[in-house]
Amino acid sequence: MRMLALLLIAVALVTAPIAASAQSVGSSVIFPSGWAPGQSICVKQVDGTCVPVGPSLPLPISPRKTTVSSALSGVLATSGATVAIPITNTTRTEVMNPSGATLWASFGTPSVNGAGSFPILPNGSFSIPDQTSGTLTLLATATTQAYTVNRYS
Repeated sequence: MRMLALLLIAVALVTAPIAASAQSVGSSVIFPSGWAPGQSICVKQVDGTCVPVGPSLPLPISPRKTTVSSALSGVLATSGATVAIPITNTTRTEVMNPSGATLWASFGTPSVNGAGSFPILPNGSFSIPDQTSGTLTLLATATTQAYTVNRYS
């Protein structure tokens, strides 16, 4: 009897690493289009199936609108000068600051470091998505400060 108990213990010790390694293997789920790990991000297809995201099927994103429907540019002659940029019914409006000084902007009255004002850094830009109306006011912090506004449709 003692010999049988030792034999059972020996068998248990030999098979324990096999059982442990079987538990450490990641589990998979069968998705309608094939195998994928259960934690994979998938893209729902038109037929309702789920296809794992990968090089052949990246995450779906909307392309950025690149057709400029109208452009506006100018130069603010003196520090402290302002210009009102009307926001029209466009997909996106982008305000670019090609100058070497910060432009301050606000949908009210801009001021340097003022409440409701935000900076558009030198060589930077600010995008306004899907806004149908309003006015963005720019404030120059240097002389001969340029700006460009692109409206996309």
